Amino acid sequence: MYIQYHELVMVLRLQIPGIDPTNVFGFMVTTVYHILIINTGIAGILAADLGIMMFVLHIIGIADVFKNSLNELDRMLQNEERDEELVHRQLLDIFVMHQELIAYEEGLDSTYGVAVFVQVITSVACLALTLFIYYVTGNFGSVLFMIGAMFQLLEFCLLGTALTVKNNHIELALYDICWYKLSMKNQKMLSFVLFRSQNAVEMTIGGVALLNMETFVEIIRTIYSAFAMMVRILD
Repeated sequence: MYIQYHELVMVLRLQIPGIDPTNVFGFMVTTVYHILIINTGIAGILAADLGIMMFVLHIIGIADVFKNSLNELDRMLQNEERDEELVHRQLLDIFVMHQELIAYEEGLDSTYGVAVFVQVITSVACLALTLFIYYVTGNFGSVLFMIGAMFQLLEFCLLGTALTVKNNHIELALYDICWYKLSMKNQKMLSFVLFRSQNAVEMTIGGVALLNMETFVEIIRTIYSAFAMMVRILD
């Protein structure tokens, strides 16, 4: 606003006692103060989000370990002089690991489902309200809040998508091994793991909707439709 229109518009409606924001010096000092406040708020939000991100992204490492175990089983099956007892034990380890993986994913959804629901709802409300405020008042500061809310919503949807992608990788890895070289007993055990991987646990928004990029696009589309309707009503 200052560069384009030469107007001293503050980012936040917050003044420093004894500093006049109507002159250039006071405006610069106040703006730096506002930026520090915003960065502190962002750091606090990211600290809370980082806890969820660490536990969700941890599943990527677990999935890679699981895939490595599958690759080891595949190498055993390709060996003509393989030890069936070793193959069976490796398959048992894979079976147990897959059960632990499922339990971990279920724990993620049950533990952070409500937190994700609150984060998504507040991000959607912030997007809708700040978009409306910017249209009515033209306050450039509201754009910063829109960017922050958009980033937070995108961040959580990307986490849910990463979990879904890893589940798909596990399913494909199960298909790719030489399962037909297993004994009938072991094939039945592997088929159970494969069936369970086809119905993998996904993160949800408090059980209301899946947390993925499709939901993100649908939310943005809904906000835009509601905003367009409000604009027509106001006009």
